Amino acid sequence: MTNESKHPWIVHILILTIIIDIMGVGLVFPIMPALFFGDTTVFVLGSTHMQNWGYAIGLAAWPLGLILGGPILGELSDKFGRKKILLIALFLTAGSYAISGFSIYVGSYVIFVLSRLMSGIVGGAFEIAQATVIDASTKQNKARNLGFIAMAASLGFMIGPIITSITTNAYFGWSITTPFWFAMAISFINALCILFLMKWDRAKHPELAIKLSSLLKTVTFLLTDKRVVFIGIIYLFIYAMWMGVLWTGNRFIFRSNVWVQYQYDWDFLCNDGSFCGTV
Repeated sequence: MTNESKHPWIVHILILTIIIDIMGVGLVFPIMPALFFGDTTVFVLGSTHMQNWGYAIGLAAWPLGLILGGPILGELSDKFGRKKILLIALFLTAGSYAISGFSIYVGSYVIFVLSRLMSGIVGGAFEIAQATVIDASTKQNKARNLGFIAMAASLGFMIGPIITSITTNAYFGWSITTPFWFAMAISFINALCILFLMKWDRAKHPELAIKLSSLLKTVTFLLTDKRVVFIGIIYLFIYAMWMGVLWTGNRFIFRSNVWVQYQYDWDFLCNDGSFCGTV
């Protein structure tokens, strides 16, 4: 009997885990210009040049953390078990969102970047959730669940900006930090669902010795394998064109007018929603 048959909701909860982890990258998109530019600037770094660099590093922190965290969490889950690492990662995800909100409240750029890096590192847990979904699937529903995984990844990226758009609405009196408190809450709830509904699993390789060299080898593989590099260059070229439209647009169309921000958030929804529909 699979884990899914014992707990029918477990796959849905794991899909939610994937959405929450991926949501971290898109959560900050709509508010990043407000944090670094204009009358609402929170992080004052000096010259315009430094503000631009600060903006870029703030966006890059989460993906960098994901690159570092994926291999680390993968090996840890093999040694200690998936449920245990998933729980730790989700509680740390909730904590990283709280730290991000606090950093904006106190105006600390360093704390903000570190919290985004931390969010990316523990966000690598979505790979563990993916593997768990596959293991919990039967032959009859494995293809369906694989489709759910692909859809969840896009939904996570899409939902992040929408949550930010709604939870920063001045009409309700919410502040620019509200999206992070909201994300913290749903991460915590998701962790509790994993705790009570997911069966404790045995570690696949409890004898595994965690070595920094092996973790670094996994990361450097991405930069040295010719096949990965070739695909990566193509993907980077396509993604750079997409970012040129959205991120540059985010930087220059931002105004204090809330309607402009909503227009931009719905642009994210249309782009990622079309991908979801394709999947």
